[in-house]
Amino acid sequence: MQLTGKCKEDFLNYYWDVKIKPLPMTMCKKEDLELFFDSISEIFQHALIIEWLDTLGIYILPYRENELFYCELQFSKTTAEKSGKNWILTNTRISRNESISNSIKEVNEIYNEKELTHQKIN
Repeated sequence: MQLTGKCKEDFLNYYWDVKIKPLPMTMCKKEDLELFFDSISEIFQHALIIEWLDTLGIYILPYRENELFYCELQFSKTTAEKSGKNWILTNTRISRNESISNSIKEVNEIYNEKELTHQKIN
């Protein structure tokens, strides 16, 4: 999994509390959640991480220009105040997946460095 530290912990807690625990008769244990994420493809992991980041007001917006992929990171007003950032243009990559992966790493660093916490935005 690409996430580390508090960012990873908050992601796994969010995913458990919002997506897994509400399911009737779930067979999964919270301790197994990280193993589950490690077993799925990177593209699927990206989708789940991006979904979580959206709830925080952190948006990864990929686009293609001149045969290269870029990702713009945009932050909601509340998240921008906490992180000290409004938007970031991540490095160019040959593939969309590489660009998104790079953006997730950037968000992970900001999240852990600024000690952001998961607070769902309205």
